[in-house]
Amino acid sequence: MGTQRDYAVQFVAKEEAKLVAIERGQTPLGEHQIEGHTVVSLISAGTEIVGVYCGKHHAAASTSYPKSAGSAAVLEVESVGRSVRSISRGDLVFTTGRHQSYQRVDEECALRVPNGLPAEKAMFARMVKIPMPSFVHTCARPPEQCVVTGLGVVGLMAA
Repeated sequence: MGTQRDYAVQFVAKEEAKLVAIERGQTPLGEHQIEGHTVVSLISAGTEIVGVYCGKHHAAASTSYPKSAGSAAVLEVESVGRSVRSISRGDLVFTTGRHQSYQRVDEECALRVPNGLPAEKAMFARMVKIPMPSFVHTCARPPEQCVVTGLGVVGLMAA
């Protein structure tokens, strides 16, 4: 198998992002891994745009770049490891993958997208997780009332 060229979004400096060529790993697929091409990924307005791209993250410094990122992607499975049972070739799966054209992840880190759910909507599953720790770290429980400030994607999920 020859070297396959793929591409990834990379934050190369404050307020500068590029689509860069990357090489696909040549190691054999693990028995519990899946791989496939990315259909869509979600660049977050908070962590990735404000934090990394704009350099506002508390740990951002000129030495923080270049930086790859990613936390939500849907891919079409092209290969499955020999012990993978819950996912098949051709399935669309959600994963917390990077912004790159090809992904390889463990089966346990991927969820099949339900039939009929467009990939562009499925990737927002990641955003549901972000406000969930507030239920762990506070005593607020339904049906108690609370205030959600900010009704961006995360605020709407929290509400």
